[in-house]
Amino acid sequence: AVVSTQSTGGWSVVVLAACVPALIMCIVILFVDESPRYLSISNNIPEAERILRKMAMINYTTLPPGSLRAIPEPDRGNIREMFTGEFKKSSLLLLFTVFAANLVYYGNIFSLPYLFKDDYCAATNTSGLNVTFVDIDCTFSKPELMATLQVSAAEFLSIPVFALLVEKLGRLKTGMLLGVATAVFTAACVPCLGLILFKGELFLQRMAVNAWLLLIFIYAPELYPTYIRSAAFGLIMVFCNLGGVIASLIVYDVGLDFSFRAMFLFLSPFALSGAILTFYFKEETKGKLLLDNKKKDGMELKTIPKDSRGQ
Repeated sequence: AVVSTQSTGGWSVVVLAACVPALIMCIVILFVDESPRYLSISNNIPEAERILRKMAMINYTTLPPGSLRAIPEPDRGNIREMFTGEFKKSSLLLLFTVFAANLVYYGNIFSLPYLFKDDYCAATNTSGLNVTFVDIDCTFSKPELMATLQVSAAEFLSIPVFALLVEKLGRLKTGMLLGVATAVFTAACVPCLGLILFKGELFLQRMAVNAWLLLIFIYAPELYPTYIRSAAFGLIMVFCNLGGVIASLIVYDVGLDFSFRAMFLFLSPFALSGAILTFYFKEETKGKLLLDNKKKDGMELKTIPKDSRGQ
């Protein structure tokens, strides 16, 4: 879309195209059924049973005998509980890790078109750290945008790689491995040893950091019990987006105004720190029952049925 619209409609066409999926979702969401659990808590048993029967019909099965009953509303919890008791350490580590991962992720995305300018590698190899692009031409050619698209294709390959690693190694080891890989490939981008090799380094960096973010987005909900899961994941997404915002400042204030080499050197320690801190997370969650709710009289936790095991 970027390649085909740059010369015809400009970035306004790209932005308009990006709005289309959101508009479709606004319509589709109107036809999505409510959660039977929420309806049971809200004492709307008939509607909950209707949705369960619909789910059973879609899956070519029948509901087990019996009837639903209203369940008491569980403790809603408070976001402050992320930073108390057994969750405090993991929460602080997780917030930094997701911030670091998204910082590198958007550092890659925002800088890609500039990195494929014809003179980047040559300038990097002859001018040391201070390779300034303050007067860089921000009009990108079709080959430069196509190179950006090729690197971005790493996100598709990262999904099966991530699935294989997390199945074989579990959450924590996979997180450490992907964090280290992200740091290594980010640091490898400092010397530009030719456009083809440089493109490969950026491709591997993008693949590693995207898989790393996928790992965090799976691990975080498994770490927290139901009563604070949504609030915890919401705060994690805030720090994730904060990393993206700061990445834009780094790309344009450090990369363009000073040096993209300095930008890569700046990002690498964040990725490495996130990988090391993964070692200190609370626990491995692969194959374990998800935590449901906390009892009012203590920290004892109950679990949901075995068919909800994390895999």
